[in-house]
This record gives sequence, structure tokens and C-alpha cells, in this order.
Amino acid sequence: MADVVAAMGVGVTIGAAAYTHAGGFVARHETVRSQQSTEIQQQVTNFEAAYERGEVRGRDWQEYRSIRAVARQKESEYERSIEAYKETPNYHYITKHNKKREVRKKKKEFQGASRSLRQYYSAIREEQAK
Repeated sequence: MADVVAAMGVGVTIGAAAYTHAGGFVARHETVRSQQSTEIQQQVTNFEAAYERGEVRGRDWQEYRSIRAVARQKESEYERSIEAYKETPNYHYITKHNKKREVRKKKKEFQGASRSLRQYYSAIREEQAK
């Protein structure tokens, strides 16, 4: 009887640890997404203000809008991957692991798109300074 109780205790402990680990994973990724989204929104605001002041040419504006659309698409994909991970039950270990890999992949893609937007904005500003 004591063995059964001990085994149940170990099972509960392992389950609690998995739940806590999964919660930390989600929290970290939601924080990263939020920070990157805020950064992108600030870049969008700055670039649009520069366009309204006439500091950005039409060709640059079109290129910027294209890069911004990709960044927003990558943000949506990243957010959906986080949600898919959260919705996957812990007892589907293989599926959960694959979803975790997908979240990390989408994070890298989102960060790359954010970086492209930032670099484009910086390049335009440097060009204006000349």
C-alpha cells in the first residue's frame, strides 16, 4: 500500500513539474512576443510620422509597408504557435514537444522579420542624414 501511495506521489510531482515547466515556457514566449510587438509598433509609429512629414519617399514607403506586412504576419504565426502549444495536453508528449519546437521556430522567424524592419528603418534614417 505504501508503494502505491509513493508511486502516486511521484506521479503527481512529475505532473506538477511538467505543468510548471510548460507554464514558464509559455510565459517567456508571450513576454518576448509582447516586447517585440511593442518594438515593432514604435518603429511603425516613427516611420509613419516621418512619411507624413515628407521625409520618406514613395518607393521607400512601399518597401517599408511590404516589410511591415511580413513582420505582422510572422507575429501572428508566432502567436498562433504559442496558442497551439498551450492547447496541446501535457500527456501528448510527442505532440507537445513538436509544438514547442514550432514555437521556437516561429520566434526566430518573428525576430528576423522585426530585425529586417528595424534595419530598413535605420537605413532610411542614415540615408536622410546624408
